[in-house]
Amino acid sequence: MGKIANGYMLIFVSYIMCFYLAGTVSIFISGVPLDRSRTMGVIVGIVMLTLPYVLSGLYSTHAWKERKYALWFILSLMLAERAGILLIGALFVAGGGDGGGDKVVNMENIIDFVGSEALPYFSWGYSLLGPISLIVGMFSTHLYRFVHPLIKETEVS
Repeated sequence: MGKIANGYMLIFVSYIMCFYLAGTVSIFISGVPLDRSRTMGVIVGIVMLTLPYVLSGLYSTHAWKERKYALWFILSLMLAERAGILLIGALFVAGGGDGGGDKVVNMENIIDFVGSEALPYFSWGYSLLGPISLIVGMFSTHLYRFVHPLIKETEVS
């Protein structure tokens, strides 16, 4: 159970770092905040679809050594991420946080609210492209044999 909790915490921190770095870089590139540029939101979405899942594939291969565990870990991570974002968005919409005042909680209102107020990359496209994250994560399990010697060199005895 500790490996799963450690993995979730590692991936959570990588999400925060990826989003922060992508948002900062987008300001340098476009000169406008991330939520004002739809193009930069798409670029950040691509980063968020790939980088955390590369790390999750590497971590799961390091922790369990078998790819079947990596598949379930990455799949649970992908589903938990999207469900968590939708749940938090639904709570805000239900509480009137979307500013509309109608407090109607449906998928369209939730995704519109989350995409416009909190996470500019979150959209129907991001939600439906989850299998790409799974494929990227499983592909990164094959990269472990290249990264493993680097990890061995940095470990302290």
